[in-house]
Amino acid sequence: QFGDSQWITVDLGEPRDISGVGILWETACADAYTVELSDTGISRTGYQTDIQGTSQDWNSAARVESGGSPGWADHRLPPGSRGRFVRVRCIRRGTPYGFSIHRIKVFSPEN
Repeated sequence: QFGDSQWITVDLGEPRDISGVGILWETACADAYTVELSDTGISRTGYQTDIQGTSQDWNSAARVESGGSPGWADHRLPPGSRGRFVRVRCIRRGTPYGFSIHRIKVFSPEN
């Protein structure tokens, strides 16, 4: 689907400490996106979202407002970041096409 506002979620199986997330974007990359963490993985809409439209069950750990580009994008997360689910929420496309992620890496503080 060629449209904005899409996401992909990785389930780590149990809540874990997370120190960073790496995203390998293909040419059809996001110009703007967030990396979000959750213990529940529940997505809610409407009155249960904050001002920026993020569900209260998800915590924004990293945000790119503009300038996303193909290739690896590594994001160091704030100390104490933790979650079972890691979501890359694509806000705005960087090309006329959809979003294409080749690989997502999730790092623990021990890595």
